[in-house]
Amino acid sequence: MLGSCWLIWRTEGPLHERCRRYARTTAVAVLALIVVVTLWTPMLQGSLAARWFRWPDIAFTAAVPVLLILLAAGFWRSLSARRQALPLLFAYGIFILCYAGLLISMYPYLVPPAISFRDAAAPRASLLFLLVGAVITVPMILGYTAYAYSVFKGKMRPGEGYH
Repeated sequence: MLGSCWLIWRTEGPLHERCRRYARTTAVAVLALIVVVTLWTPMLQGSLAARWFRWPDIAFTAAVPVLLILLAAGFWRSLSARRQALPLLFAYGIFILCYAGLLISMYPYLVPPAISFRDAAAPRASLLFLLVGAVITVPMILGYTAYAYSVFKGKMRPGEGYH
């Protein structure tokens, strides 16, 4: 779904139209799987069902399915309106909300249900070492990504290339 939406944004012609069809097909599959996982996950443990359906928790967790429905509707409307970048942005939003729902379901026990994320964390010295590495490498990755996007900006038209 994400790949099709990215190609809708970046291409024209027959490939563009084919990706519109693929985006619709894959969106149906993705949304169906989201519904299955959403209904199945709270049944895994009583604490998960309580987190999603007990008051006052439901006041906070209800935002995830409501936003997901709104994003899915926006996705379909943007595809029907033949928008270029909006389907990709809506697809990103759908996947981010899925991860948010998973995080809500598992927090604070992210690995097995008996270990909290604080208990599973590495020692402070190891985390500081990784932080230094991230501070050095993340700006380099972001710079290269910005450069790559500037080189390959614009739509790819049939019969053209980047060379």
